Amino acid sequence: MNTVFSQQLRVLVCEQCGAPVKGTIAGGQVQCGYCGALNVLTTRDDTREQQAARHQPRLSEAQRHQLLRQQDGRPLLPPAALSTLLHEGRLTAQNEALAQQQWNQARREVAGGASFGAAERLYFLTMMLYGLWSETRNDDKIRALLETALNYLREPSHRAVLHGMLARNAARLNDMAAADHWLSLCDPYSEDIQTDSAYRLTAAYLATAKRDYARVLQYLGSRIDDVPIADNNDIVCGVLRANALEKTGQLNLAVQQLSFWTDTAGGAVQQVIAANAGLGLCFQSMVRVNQRAQQRANQQAQMEANVVQTTTGFRFGCLFLPLFLGGFAIPIILGGAERFLGAADAENIAPIVIGGYLVCAFLVVAVTLSKGARSRAHLKKVGIRGSATLISLKATGTQVNDQPQMLLRLKVEAPGQPAFIAEHREVISHAQLPQMVPGAKMMVLYNPNDRAQLVIEE
Repeated sequence: MNTVFSQQLRVLVCEQCGAPVKGTIAGGQVQCGYCGALNVLTTRDDTREQQAARHQPRLSEAQRHQLLRQQDGRPLLPPAALSTLLHEGRLTAQNEALAQQQWNQARREVAGGASFGAAERLYFLTMMLYGLWSETRNDDKIRALLETALNYLREPSHRAVLHGMLARNAARLNDMAAADHWLSLCDPYSEDIQTDSAYRLTAAYLATAKRDYARVLQYLGSRIDDVPIADNNDIVCGVLRANALEKTGQLNLAVQQLSFWTDTAGGAVQQVIAANAGLGLCFQSMVRVNQRAQQRANQQAQMEANVVQTTTGFRFGCLFLPLFLGGFAIPIILGGAERFLGAADAENIAPIVIGGYLVCAFLVVAVTLSKGARSRAHLKKVGIRGSATLISLKATGTQVNDQPQMLLRLKVEAPGQPAFIAEHREVISHAQLPQMVPGAKMMVLYNPNDRAQLVIEE
């Protein structure tokens, strides 16, 4: 079965109008069917690249993986000059014509012997146009774009990625002979993570198309961290791995991994599945993942509706209000005494009133502190330890010894107990504040029979 991605075809961009021009691998003169311009197609000979891809590895697999892991976690980003063409990381239709102009300019610069920077721009512009045209399945334009770019790009990682794209598109159209040919041009033993990941992704994709799921797991591993994968390929490889696990009877592991990628990348997982609908990816596991997500959403909604207001945090009003009212009452009492008893008697009873206030103030402070100490002692006997994740925090406007009191919104979890959301007041030192960011973890102690009794452990 021959398709537009067949290795027997030579498909390049028309030099005059940019339309796809088709010929044979032998090349020759071909007239553009759109503008009538005569194009000279060069011969394509993949023999040397096929032979180079069959080289023996220089390192053992363990050594090679170690080298690849050192390169992981460094996403490949387009040059800053191209960022204005992108919206949320993708080329927009409004910028398509401008991107094509820049693509043509970059390949002219490369043809003229320009530096690596022009080749890098050509590569990223190719990727950007590919992403846009893939949405509409404009296969003729995609094939011409990729093969023309290969005429100019010499960096092994660039070529591996483009050959991988040709292979996967051929497999998508069930042209497996072409898919195998394009894969044969990729290095299976590269020490560069971009090149290696292009090979792994493509080999796993072709194995998936052939329903050889055990081989998919050979390329990608059974677990997420079995083999190093370039960041830009993580999600696609994750979906292919989860699908292979599902198809080999490891449904629970497939659901676990697919849940991880769904939590990490959101809708990108669904986009991968939809874009490769012909492969029937993750049918059972995705149903389970969606069910889990719905359950979590329901639990979150229930927690939000039943937020626990803790009673063990420092509440300044409990201390301040009686002291303030008592202090405010002293001049009123003394003023009344002077009016009804006279100035001399008022002066005589003033020390008694002030002394009484100080005694009461001491008792209020002592009772408040004692109550807090008893609460903590009680929690140590009946409480359970849990972990709290900070959702948000805001200042209450109260200061204690120049330290701000904060209202913390926490998600509290403990083994064997239902999770809940608590709002808790705590005085936070200025030194601790920079660490109090959403997602921060802390240990708490709380009463499972009265979750309002909660303290943050030091």
